[in-house]
Amino acid sequence: MSVDPSKSAELVEIVSRGDRLTALQAARDALAVEMARLQTHSLANEAAGRDFAVMTKELSRIMAEIDEIGGVTESDSVDELTQRRSQRRKAQEG
Repeated sequence: MSVDPSKSAELVEIVSRGDRLTALQAARDALAVEMARLQTHSLANEAAGRDFAVMTKELSRIMAEIDEIGGVTESDSVDELTQRRSQRRKAQEG
């Protein structure tokens, strides 16, 4: 796996800050970039396929962990709308 040294240093700096959500998001982004690079620049071979499969599994794990921490703003807005609707219905009923 080939990683740009400046991006690698940036990832290390982000992780070293100790903010778990930000570190996971940085790892997710770095992994996605590496997966795209692997997909477009590597020869079709068995090792590249295995690497991509491992990265896909890891990306899925990281994204699930981000969701658990509450780092997904899309669901936050849906939850907020659901909560407001519930409050309006309660106000109308009683």
